[in-house]
Amino acid sequence: MDISLEYEKIREHNRQKHKELTDKVYLQIPRIKEIDIICADVCKEYLSLVAGGKMPADVAVSKMQKEIDVLTKEKQTLLKKMGLTIKDFDTIYTCEKCKDKGYVNGKWCDCYYRLQSKQLLNNSNINIKASNTFDKFDLSLYSDKEDKKFGFSPRDNANSVKEIAMYFAQEKEDAPDNLYLYGATGLGKTFTADCIAHCYIEKQKSVFYMSAPKLFSALEDYKFAKGDIEQAGKTVSSVENCELLIIDDLGTEFHTPFVDSCLFEIINSRMIAQKKTIISSNLSPKELSKVYSDRIASRILGGFEQLLFIGEDIRVKKYR
Repeated sequence: MDISLEYEKIREHNRQKHKELTDKVYLQIPRIKEIDIICADVCKEYLSLVAGGKMPADVAVSKMQKEIDVLTKEKQTLLKKMGLTIKDFDTIYTCEKCKDKGYVNGKWCDCYYRLQSKQLLNNSNINIKASNTFDKFDLSLYSDKEDKKFGFSPRDNANSVKEIAMYFAQEKEDAPDNLYLYGATGLGKTFTADCIAHCYIEKQKSVFYMSAPKLFSALEDYKFAKGDIEQAGKTVSSVENCELLIIDDLGTEFHTPFVDSCLFEIINSRMIAQKKTIISSNLSPKELSKVYSDRIASRILGGFEQLLFIGEDIRVKKYR
């Protein structure tokens, strides 16, 4: 529906541009307007003759074409004075291939897929930067020195995270069903989720992103009919139907039994529907088990691949 409305906006914009050009030409050279009116009248006249059986169709077409050709040559000469051609005076299209319809010979046009990607991004609620792609995943931002606590370097760990995340984004047969990204702030969890979202949107798949505090606030508004009900309803629909759901900063929301209930329902229903979910959090699996109920911890720890992020805050390192 949104894409159809977008095409209508494009067509209306082009109609307006064409009208402005036509009005300008008619104002400067009134004879061109006369020619256009005469051409239309000629077509009507011969169509009427054929319809009334007063002239064979082939004869009518031949005579009509001769008259139109004479008028068109005069029009071309007049337009040339304005630095224009007949083609400039044609209907304006943003996409010449499909004439702004979105499809050609029963198949979606390339412009349709570009609009779809734009719409999917708009509906995703995520501000994906052009640089947030896997080929911009800079491992040099992570130290190559071994972390004594974990027994491996942040760079080796980041490389492993990148490989698993790419595998997930490519939807390989044996890729993880869901991802739980955890670690301190500023280690690339959101960037990694963005990279995956970018891949999904490029494949024309729906993504929906929301931080945990905003998500549960919207669900509460919807449940208890308060705040912006319409927007809350859209959030509920997106959470239920998107092909990839990203819940950011789990654990920073105000924790209540209502939140527990919503979180379990979201995770459980999406797992049953076999829809992908990514959760990012500062909470380790052990801390997660302490904060949330056993059934939530069980669903996340049992149904999500756990990706640990370690090292220094890379956002600080970028601007040193």
